[in-house]
Amino acid sequence: MRFIRATVFRQVTLKCLIMMLTSGFLTFSALEVCRGEQAAKQPGRSLRDLPPLFERPMNDGSYYVVDSEAGSDAGPGSKDRPWATINHALSQIAAGDTLYLREGSYFENVYCAVAGKESQPITIRSWPGERVFVEGGMAEFQHSPATAWEPFPEGAEGEFVSTGTFRNIRDVVGLLGDSNIGLQTYWHVADLRASNEMWIVDKETRSVAPVYCGPGLWYNKQTGRIHVRLAHTHIDNPAVENYSGETDPRKLPLIIAPFASVPLFIDQAMNVRFQDLVIRGGGLNSVVLQFGVNVEFDNVTVFAGTYGIRARSTGPFRMVNSGVHGNIPPWGFRNENSLHTYTARYYDPFFKEPGTETRNVARLPTHALVVTEGTFEFEVFAYPRNHDWEIAHCDFSDGHDGVYLSGKEIRFHHNRVDNIQDDGIFLSSPSDNFNDGIFIYQNLITRCLMAFGCHSRGGPTGNMYIFRNIADLRQE
Repeated sequence: MRFIRATVFRQVTLKCLIMMLTSGFLTFSALEVCRGEQAAKQPGRSLRDLPPLFERPMNDGSYYVVDSEAGSDAGPGSKDRPWATINHALSQIAAGDTLYLREGSYFENVYCAVAGKESQPITIRSWPGERVFVEGGMAEFQHSPATAWEPFPEGAEGEFVSTGTFRNIRDVVGLLGDSNIGLQTYWHVADLRASNEMWIVDKETRSVAPVYCGPGLWYNKQTGRIHVRLAHTHIDNPAVENYSGETDPRKLPLIIAPFASVPLFIDQAMNVRFQDLVIRGGGLNSVVLQFGVNVEFDNVTVFAGTYGIRARSTGPFRMVNSGVHGNIPPWGFRNENSLHTYTARYYDPFFKEPGTETRNVARLPTHALVVTEGTFEFEVFAYPRNHDWEIAHCDFSDGHDGVYLSGKEIRFHHNRVDNIQDDGIFLSSPSDNFNDGIFIYQNLITRCLMAFGCHSRGGPTGNMYIFRNIADLRQE
């Protein structure tokens, strides 16, 4: 039988009360919890609603405007004649400028290496009161789903295939566009097409019967076409939230991204602020911070691909009033995303180990929400580690792991970490024996296998302070 893990949310009033009593949680965080829990009781709706639209006042000083629908990169970037793409705009702006994004979706892998000054930061934000999506996915599956798919009669009931061809993109990662809930990425089409939903193993061959693990995608590497099936799930357990939404992909938007898609890549950007944005459509990574210097996220919501935020050699970094939400769906389980066959020489489905029938079923939708990386021994000179971080009043949810915190002077406080299959907060340093000045306090940690975890390699060492947190690991 598939591993059953409860996904029913506890009473709204109790959790919101805990948050409000835990000395200083912002209204934004409490509101997101309440809305998320109410929505979870209605299958097909979002578990993690978008934050409220924010009427942040316009900044003083010079500004430019981008409009994905009405703009042109040949224009001056003014309010009346805006630019069309963020990437073009980032090649034009300078210290002290504000870049306003008008409402809509920006289908770009944004590369940001802007150089603001400490006294004149660059700000990238939405126009006041407007919703902006930085999208790493392919536009046709969101804007034109009716023509992006066609039935695939040779497959299972309810199986569709893309009308377009996307060759040599390695793989795809996806979300349900109406709810921002993750889709499975299947290794084998037999599992996408299965009617069985239980984990059935032949004891002699160790083979697993084809198993349907919920709405998902299969990328045919030979044809370059994407297969999708949104069949309902029927797990007979009152603690499981089954999928009961739309089954025809032509009737709803899907966020489908190539594996290499990175919606936001911050590459040694300096003194830059991101405000009031939604980032989604990542493949392996949704946001990469590489040697960022004095970077700030304020009211930024990230829907993670395999990883939400991957950071290396970055600091100072400040993240407030924001959220990172993973792709683990409420009908998903740990064992279907495990590597059941993996050796130094054999990795299913590419190289089958002789004499075995075991196989991997589905790619892990989200491994971790935030990953802090170190430096490598073979580098000619050492980059600085992640340092001088503050993450506060943020929401992290729906990953296999939650947040990895390592580096120098990292403060993680007044946050919620919820619905994590394994470690809520991971404390080992990726660079051996480098973890110092880690402060974790006044956080709410719920529905995780373990609140805090670490491994024997890389620590934890140095001074670490964990205090005044609430950890409620009950699954109901």
